[in-house]
Amino acid sequence: MLRGLKYELIGTPLERPVKRVRAVLRSLRRFVRPELSEIYLEDDRVDAVLARVLREDANCLDIGCHFGSMLSEMVRLAPRGNHVAFEAIPEKVKFLRRKFPGVRIHDTALSDEAGSTTFFVNEQKTGFSGLARHGEGVHREILVQCRRLDELVPELPRIDFVKIDVEGAELFVLRGAKRLLERDRPILLFECSPSGPPAFGYAPGELWDLLHAVGYDVYLPKDFLVGGAPIERARFEAALVYPFRAFNWIATPRTVAAPATAS
Repeated sequence: MLRGLKYELIGTPLERPVKRVRAVLRSLRRFVRPELSEIYLEDDRVDAVLARVLREDANCLDIGCHFGSMLSEMVRLAPRGNHVAFEAIPEKVKFLRRKFPGVRIHDTALSDEAGSTTFFVNEQKTGFSGLARHGEGVHREILVQCRRLDELVPELPRIDFVKIDVEGAELFVLRGAKRLLERDRPILLFECSPSGPPAFGYAPGELWDLLHAVGYDVYLPKDFLVGGAPIERARFEAALVYPFRAFNWIATPRTVAAPATAS
């Protein structure tokens, strides 16, 4: 019941005060487990990234929308934007359409192949639900539709920002989105945690490789905020070994230096 109440606060005037209280409580954990300080600071850093990169008219995609906490930030920071969200669990889709009537909510999973597929709903922690079993607990199997994001490119507006949190299937979502990345060159916020890629049988470095191949640099959120350097492949993989440096990452189109002119 309390969990349901928490989600009902999304998109209401109480959402941000409650979020601030949670941030304070989360920061206190750093004193109990100081080795995980970077992880406990991550949510605040992600919020700061969104505040920096989203213009009022930015168009956003929320892939793996869950109950819409990130979508709520997109709507708040970019009220004149045209936002689109993707969620595969029917109960969540119904909730999102009620909460965000001005946002187009697609009731589908995304990957690199289209068709019907099995989706695993984690009954204890629904945020760990996805196209593979992920996390402990009981999983309920449902049949869902799966699409490639590139199929939808003709009907999508110019996309400025994409958030991807699909419990390890990020690699496949991006494989199915190369046309969109080439067309719009959006800023990406994506999850890559220690347990996500192994659930699908690939190494985290493969995700870095794909982004590098399509002309993107990957950043730790804290480095992005201070204008630091992108993270290299080896450091990206090392950051996912305990005590961890990040679970969420920023990717931006690579800037190519102009050739020097002859004097």
